Amino acid sequence: MAGFEFQFNKQSLKNILTTLLAVSVTGEKRIRVTIDLEKVIGEIYIAMEPLQVPSPENYEQGIICRTALAHRDNPKAKLSSFLSRAENIREQEKEDFDEILMAADNGDILEGLSSNFFGIISGTLYTAEEGVLSGTTRDFILHLASEMEIPVVFEPIKVNDISSLDEAFISSTSRAILPVRSINGIQMKQSVPGLT
Repeated sequence: MAGFEFQFNKQSLKNILTTLLAVSVTGEKRIRVTIDLEKVIGEIYIAMEPLQVPSPENYEQGIICRTALAHRDNPKAKLSSFLSRAENIREQEKEDFDEILMAADNGDILEGLSSNFFGIISGTLYTAEEGVLSGTTRDFILHLASEMEIPVVFEPIKVNDISSLDEAFISSTSRAILPVRSINGIQMKQSVPGLT
């Protein structure tokens, strides 16, 4: 997806991860596997740190989001070069927020800097299909929506249509499904997440 070809031994990687998890005795961990695509192509780096999760209040009341003009250059590949861009975008925002939602020039809300984005209007789930990273939690949500026969429209919510949202949420592997309370200061119609 990033335009490089290399091979690595999946069993060796699995063994290393198993060893790391065996020696880690305290708390849940976040593991990031990074493959070098610039200096030593194919070199693998593994980082492990304590897992940081949102507070119970965030799950009960929802989080505050802002939109910013931004997009991934290669949305189908999770490239570390995007991390520094994302940090620059966060630093430019002066107001209090929990996540920044990237919006295209045409006003489409694509995804969060570190999450996927979903909006709900009249029982229908909306999410962008083009220009977004295909997250594992996003795939699970779409599979679950299909099983529960929840209508899904693969179109982004527009920034100008935020006030039409009954509910919204973001998803990521570390945060699972996290409700959104407001976007750009506009409150969701449902005061309590999960009623729709």
